[in-house]
Amino acid sequence: MKHFLEVEESIKTVPWNMNGLHSHSHYEIFFLTKGEREYFFKNVQYHIQAPCIIIIPPHTMHMTEGGPFERTLIDVSEDYLNNYQKVILAEKSTRILKPSDEQAKELMSLFREMVETDRHSKHADDVLGTLFSYTLHVINKIKTQDMDSVSFEKSYIPPLVLKAVNYLNVTYAEDHTLEGLAKHFFVSKATIMYNFNKYLHCPPMDYLLMLRLSKAKEELINTKKSIREISESCGFSSPNYFSLIFKRKENISPGNYRKYQNTKK
Repeated sequence: MKHFLEVEESIKTVPWNMNGLHSHSHYEIFFLTKGEREYFFKNVQYHIQAPCIIIIPPHTMHMTEGGPFERTLIDVSEDYLNNYQKVILAEKSTRILKPSDEQAKELMSLFREMVETDRHSKHADDVLGTLFSYTLHVINKIKTQDMDSVSFEKSYIPPLVLKAVNYLNVTYAEDHTLEGLAKHFFVSKATIMYNFNKYLHCPPMDYLLMLRLSKAKEELINTKKSIREISESCGFSSPNYFSLIFKRKENISPGNYRKYQNTKK
């Protein structure tokens, strides 16, 4: 499949949490239509209430937790987008979008129409493309809020974890150990391990590995760097170790991953 646009709805009548952090190589438009969620994005955690839209750019780790809710999701590959659509998504990413009642109603109608479009009909792709284009037109008119301007009164992730995540996001290419990370933040290894497991559902070194793999996938797709160069720039000890871990986690070698992604462009 050369490019894709997928739309789905989800309704949860009981509290539901993701299994943990994840990232992907496409844009995700998350439209919360009912309920409240705790959303962790890169190195910021915040509380959102419906109606609310968050746009997750490619290769960005995130997760969501909370009580009952309803949401609609659009997954769209970068090569599906025209230049204007790329600009809108880039500008609206890392923002909290709070549509007015009128905008929310219009977006809910557009999302529902996309969900209900028969993908096997003769002009399905054209219909979906038109609806998606107008959806971005509406989203582009929504006033945005920077992450830093949002109140985090209900934040559940402690400052230690957020600071450690921010530190690793910046220094992922450096040589890190659990002991070194604990010393950097003047806490015990047990303390930082406990907090990562409790709030991010993974140990700190697992988070670092996910981050490095996400950065590596981004470089494999968007640069012509060699496997050796990518392994070094993303903090892996050797190209062989990078290839071993990548294949173990992604079920494909870095070289074949790059070839596969390039065939989609």
